[in-house]
Amino acid sequence: MALLEDDTKFPDFTLRKHTEPITSLCFVRVPLGCTRRLLRDGVESSSALLKPFLLSGDEKGNLTLWDLTTRRPIKSWRGHQGSILSIEQLGLKTGTIDDRLFGLVYSHGRDNCIKFWRLFNSMGNFSLEEVYDLPENALNFCNVDHRGSLIVSPNTLESGKFDVYDIAFLGDETPNENRLRRIFQGVDVFQIAAENGINIPEFKLKRADDDDGNRVDKFGIIMRLLFLENDQLAVGFESGHVATLQLSFEPSKVQILSITGEHFPNPVLSLCYDETNNMVASTSISSHVVFQDLATHHSRVVKLDHFGKIGGIVNIDNKYILSSWNGTTKFMEYHNGELQYSAKFTKPKGMITGDLNTIGSLQDSDKPLKKGTIKPNVLRIVDSVEVPESIRSAITRRDINIITSKILALGFEDCTIAVYTKF
Repeated sequence: MALLEDDTKFPDFTLRKHTEPITSLCFVRVPLGCTRRLLRDGVESSSALLKPFLLSGDEKGNLTLWDLTTRRPIKSWRGHQGSILSIEQLGLKTGTIDDRLFGLVYSHGRDNCIKFWRLFNSMGNFSLEEVYDLPENALNFCNVDHRGSLIVSPNTLESGKFDVYDIAFLGDETPNENRLRRIFQGVDVFQIAAENGINIPEFKLKRADDDDGNRVDKFGIIMRLLFLENDQLAVGFESGHVATLQLSFEPSKVQILSITGEHFPNPVLSLCYDETNNMVASTSISSHVVFQDLATHHSRVVKLDHFGKIGGIVNIDNKYILSSWNGTTKFMEYHNGELQYSAKFTKPKGMITGDLNTIGSLQDSDKPLKKGTIKPNVLRIVDSVEVPESIRSAITRRDINIITSKILALGFEDCTIAVYTKF
């Protein structure tokens, strides 16, 4: 990934439509209808036919779908009665399309509901249809994750446990909700650890604010959920522990692979999977990142000086992008167990919000300018895709630029989304 000589990266453009702070982002890959014909003729693979769009959610439950080529919204709607916590695309993972679920996305809100939306058809024509809604516990601000047709979410009643559903029925021509399967219900990782005699050394430590009469040494509520490869799951807890689990389905069984407590007693704020190095990276409100090797289950703590509280982390190739609560976003390379600084992403101060006339530009406005540091709430990244020469003539140059770019999107407290491609 080439870097500019100047280590400060400014947004290529900024998206403005939301009038509430951005709380969730998701890149949605959509087939380009103009090249679908060539796929049927057997000329090219499907991976070259998908263009990334951006789906954003805000604090009031509003959703907006953006065309990154025109830098304008395609659709906006009220999806939830509370803040959007998660948005994900179904039917597409690591470049492989599952025709049953492709075209569906889900959003997860603070209104205790996961909603599934039919966003586009097989030709890439946009629609908007709510297909199904699933009641869910959103009291702890935890995300919802998926792998294939499996959805993992906090348990409906208890925030320290989780459930796993199979939503394959949503791929039916007429979905029948009676086919919804809850494969795991109320999985309690702490209880499984206790039953198997797994020692949690952090709970033996004396803390300055302990009240021995009231202290309960458990993991607390679930903060983050992340599906890994091979039916494995990572769970981040309020106590600062991260558990990796092996899920088995016939019969249903959960096996603990590891439990790490390097973040204790600070809650886990983010998890990401590094496929290149087969590691899970986790952060909390401290200024260090914990890398756990999934093969050896050994952990390594990397301290970041002068970075502040780490709010989010994403990974692409052998590189990481981290955002902090103080408004800093840095691009770092993982090498020999350390994070090496490469660049920082800066959002110019004083950007206005909610003015459709300035979408995609930095022009001034009569509205008051925001002063001080702007806090990023969420960051997402999407990898580039090569477009073969044989179909380039069927695609506009601007679309090709988007498809062949690695794209970083940062959603901010000031209701704007900064988009970067030059890093």
